[in-house]
Amino acid sequence: MLLRHALGVILIGIISFNNALSSDGETLFKVCSACHTIGGGKIVGPDLKGISDKRSDEWLIKFIQNSTEFIQSGDADAIAIFEENNRIPMPAQALSDAQVKSIIAYIDSKSVDAGDGGEATPAVKITYLEREINDGAKLFSGEMRLKNGGASCISCHNVKYDKFMSGGGLAKDLTEAKTRITDAGIRGMIGSPGFPAMIEAYKNNKITEDEVKSLTAFLVHVDEEKDNHEGGNSAATLLMGGFGGLFVLFIILAMLRTKVKAKSVNQAIYDRQIKSIN
Repeated sequence: MLLRHALGVILIGIISFNNALSSDGETLFKVCSACHTIGGGKIVGPDLKGISDKRSDEWLIKFIQNSTEFIQSGDADAIAIFEENNRIPMPAQALSDAQVKSIIAYIDSKSVDAGDGGEATPAVKITYLEREINDGAKLFSGEMRLKNGGASCISCHNVKYDKFMSGGGLAKDLTEAKTRITDAGIRGMIGSPGFPAMIEAYKNNKITEDEVKSLTAFLVHVDEEKDNHEGGNSAATLLMGGFGGLFVLFIILAMLRTKVKAKSVNQAIYDRQIKSIN
């Protein structure tokens, strides 16, 4: 009788612990829901329904905490997932092992079939303030410096936006970034760079969370308003500017040459001699 009571207490404790993990995981998963669903299909990242049946907790902990580092370690599955999802890096998450396990427990609790009470977790729609869009434009163009001193985005990227000069052509044009990778993908790309050039550029100049949000807001705005902007090709602008400057220089030189030829050298010498005699 005593043994049965003890087993009952242990069982209740396990259930309560799992419920606590799931509850904490539900709160933590709200961040994940910007990119993932549970049974609702792929958004930016894969649908996470039944993920613990495919990967071990140890593997999931490493990937969730820092997917970029895990990919760079050479893990074949991590690399495959990165490639399958348009090479969009999942931002590093400052979560403890216990917190990641609580997220996994929550995903497991929602991974049952719909007929058994499971339900898809919808994506979270994010709205941006006008102030965030304006700050993002200034950060992108370099009018406002990044807090930790990183290079402005316009150094390498261009967007179709009339309010400032076209940007660089060293990296991909970001005018349709939202269309290609969604809001969450943009945040991931900026907040946790997965491309070698960006990793090198910002490894000692991390972009802050507020800056990530503002830059995301700006790029989303650019995509949504792209039909209202003429934009321009930075290479063409520089080329035309160079030709224009060269043309003006030729005109100035021609005018100076004409002015010099208007007076002969002999006339100048003659004038000086007459002046000396007088």
